[in-house]
Amino acid sequence: MLHFIQSAWLLSRLQMRSLLFSRRIIFCLLLAIAPIVIAWFAGAHQHATETVPFIGMFLVLQVIAPLISLTVGSSVVTEELENRTITYIFTRPTDRAAFFVGRLLASTVVSSILIALSSLGVIWAATYPREGMANLTRVRKRRGANEMVEIVRDLPDDLAVGLLTAATVAAVMYTLISAGLGVFFKRAMILSLAYTFAVEGFLANIPGSTQKLSVQFYLRSLFSDSHEMEASILSKIPILSEATAYTSSEALARLGVAYLICLLIGAFGIRKRQYLMTS
Repeated sequence: MLHFIQSAWLLSRLQMRSLLFSRRIIFCLLLAIAPIVIAWFAGAHQHATETVPFIGMFLVLQVIAPLISLTVGSSVVTEELENRTITYIFTRPTDRAAFFVGRLLASTVVSSILIALSSLGVIWAATYPREGMANLTRVRKRRGANEMVEIVRDLPDDLAVGLLTAATVAAVMYTLISAGLGVFFKRAMILSLAYTFAVEGFLANIPGSTQKLSVQFYLRSLFSDSHEMEASILSKIPILSEATAYTSSEALARLGVAYLICLLIGAFGIRKRQYLMTS
């Protein structure tokens, strides 16, 4: 067991260094910045309680978090296969499971930090105090009259915590999904994208219990359980207001079980998998 931990820790540090000096980290940084820029401009005209839930739910959790996590997670195994360097590792007395767990740990840390910073940036951009007329928005009233209304930039603490929690959990889950698919398939990135944006996108947005087969359903539960849905723009969206969500603890418990099962499948799978290097 000690040898396993030492090997995993060493490989984790090597993977961390490799990621921080790779091209993919630049791509992921650009992705992480995109929601912050959008939130900055949206926050100039909308209340923070409308900007943060909308951008957090539909941009950060459904687009940015999966893209960053899948990009980083694909480097756990697939990168070694593409570079044809995996044979150097597996021909040495290194536990394959430690190789998978160690590199997965480093990739998860990187993706979690990037997505958490992106979420915090969205909150900052939407709540940043403006000066003068930038704090007012024109609202059309009846009979064609207009009225200048102050933009509310205060945000409930539980809403910020909910977005940060859901974003971090999204990073952990999607990084594992991408890394796990890389154990069994050469085109793991393509399969990960297809699963996340096609299969899961379909399951998470149709009525019924099939929503519970998607990660997005539990992320929504983490997000919506942290604040009053009635006071949020999310309450106006039928697919969210009509769904029966779990509490945060229930969602975390179910995702924890799913994560453990997928982690074990990936760790045991890489021990049995035979990788053939083709020219």
